[in-house]
Amino acid sequence: MYMKNGSANEIIKVENLPAVLDIVPIKTNPEIKYKYSYWLRILLNDVDFSLKADPVHTRNHASRVLMHALIMSYGMNLTERDIDAVAMASIFHDTRRKDNSFDVGHGARAAEYYKAYTSPFSHAPAHIVFDGRAAEAMAWHDHDDIDGLPHVSMFPGGINIYCILKDADALDRFRLNINTGLDKRYLRTDISHGLISFARKLVSITQSKEERAFIRRISRQSRRHYHSHR
Repeated sequence: MYMKNGSANEIIKVENLPAVLDIVPIKTNPEIKYKYSYWLRILLNDVDFSLKADPVHTRNHASRVLMHALIMSYGMNLTERDIDAVAMASIFHDTRRKDNSFDVGHGARAAEYYKAYTSPFSHAPAHIVFDGRAAEAMAWHDHDDIDGLPHVSMFPGGINIYCILKDADALDRFRLNINTGLDKRYLRTDISHGLISFARKLVSITQSKEERAFIRRISRQSRRHYHSHR
């Protein structure tokens, strides 16, 4: 499987998907395997990330966000079009980060990249069509809900797409700390609460040693920066 950066064992590989789905604590739709494999190939082969050598917010993270988002989408009985919008938001949402801070505005930059990617003049597959709801969800995912919800609510299905993206993104915070990375009080959907144990397990079986070491290093740097400015 071709990858632009990272190693294959950092991604939920399609051939391992049945075993991964076995540990999901809710009933899953068989279509998830097809849908995940389809969007994973787009993520690995076509999607470009500004942070080239950073595993925290690139393909490893996006592949897990995609998995969580699809499980939630099928569990909430979204339409096929809505599920594809969620998938596109999942794989593009962090593509234009400048760093690992809050970097408010990276969502809007990602939405612009996604729009360009799906334009008639791009190299994207012809059947991948721009969906404004996916763009709005990723544009506002790095803002508080009080700011984001009024914008996404103007689109049919926009709130579901936005909330699923935000919760799928949050569930992968276990990559930052396997014990305390996620504060479940901030989850928006009922179904995401049922995926907490799965999300922790998913990180434990897919996160590479290199990714864990990178996260420990930036955590130490953040602590040193905090203490030096007190």
